[in-house]
Amino acid sequence: VKFPEGYEVLPGEDVRGGRGLLGRSKGGTAIAPDRLSEGGFLSDLGREQILNGARKCSTFDVGYLGDPMYARPRTYEIALLVDLTVWASDWLNQKLGLVPKHEEASDEGDAVEKTDELDATAALMLKRYREGKECYEAWFRFNLRFLADYRNLLFVALLVIVSKPFR
Repeated sequence: VKFPEGYEVLPGEDVRGGRGLLGRSKGGTAIAPDRLSEGGFLSDLGREQILNGARKCSTFDVGYLGDPMYARPRTYEIALLVDLTVWASDWLNQKLGLVPKHEEASDEGDAVEKTDELDATAALMLKRYREGKECYEAWFRFNLRFLADYRNLLFVALLVIVSKPFR
């Protein structure tokens, strides 16, 4: 599609579609939708902006909900090692008493969780958000997941191979 000269699909967006980080165009103008300050969820204004075509969403604008240690294996991780390192991290944190205390939902529950407006997906998202917030509030805990990254394993193997002649 050839647009007329000077036509901008979204104000401040580069014609070639290039974008910087955090939903900002290279010119510095925000093109990401409006979000709530807590949790990064879209506000009513943000939903309206997307529906009207004034703003657009990108997968890079969305953060992970929940504890990052329990996230699905990424492309640069070995899945079997992710499971083992998460298990080892949990075991070590539990033995040392470093695990953040998870509050179980009581019969009364939160007023937010009891409203009829929230469906199961929204309740799960809220739970994941709280879990993620708790993990960042923890003073210290072991996370051995970096050992499942094949790049780190290759680096260690390279160090072992290079250091062999010096023994």
